[in-house]
Amino acid sequence: MGDLKTPIAMLAILFASIFLHGCGETARTADKNITFSSGENEAVVVLSLRTNSPDQSVISMFWREFDEASGFFKEGKSQSIRVRRNSTLMWTRTESPLQETRFLVHKVAPGNYALDYHYSGYIGENYTFKLRPTTLAFKVEAGEVIYLGNYLLKSPRGKATFRGKEVDIFKADKTKLKFDG
Repeated sequence: MGDLKTPIAMLAILFASIFLHGCGETARTADKNITFSSGENEAVVVLSLRTNSPDQSVISMFWREFDEASGFFKEGKSQSIRVRRNSTLMWTRTESPLQETRFLVHKVAPGNYALDYHYSGYIGENYTFKLRPTTLAFKVEAGEVIYLGNYLLKSPRGKATFRGKEVDIFKADKTKLKFDG
């Protein structure tokens, strides 16, 4: 096997990690045509997630089953929903496909869910943010379709010096989750 530090090997590892990250989640993205069969124990969750930063290559929200009585996430094997958007293509410094509103549809098991964390990242920098106390929660019953809204991962603008020139940047480490309608 070749040296894992060669540029080609490092690029292969990077692409593999991007494509495999998040595989095996409980909830699944639904097809265009959603149907319910009698006796089917599923619900549908619809929301959008976007960023204001053209630098982000991955954004996500992770919702977990939530116990309303205790105010904590359920332990052990529980249901979860990973809302994720990737952009593996190169884009300009001012535009990214992740800045566009896109509705994401997930078929899930009925239950109570709450937002555990949201995530944003790009090559070399990844940030996970947790809301505590847990403030975003919802309940969905079998056969229901629930719309949770539009969410924006907003990174403030800043300045940095790159190759002797001052450039605009987005401060990914200061990203905030905003309800956007």
